[in-house]
Amino acid sequence: MKFRKENGHETLTVIVVANKKEIPFGTFKSILRQSGLSEEEFKLQKK
Repeated sequence: MKFRKENGHETLTVIVVANKKEIPFGTFKSILRQSGLSEEEFKLQKK
C-alpha cells in the first residue's frame, strides 16, 4: 500500500507491505507519524 499526502509544497509518501491482515499498533502509529497523517485522515483515505 502506498499512502501519500500533499502538504503545501511537499509530498509525504509512506509505503507499507500489505502481506498481513493486521499490522501491529505501534507500526501503524509509526506509519502515521512518518506520513504526517492523523488517524482521522487515514480513515478518510480508506473510503
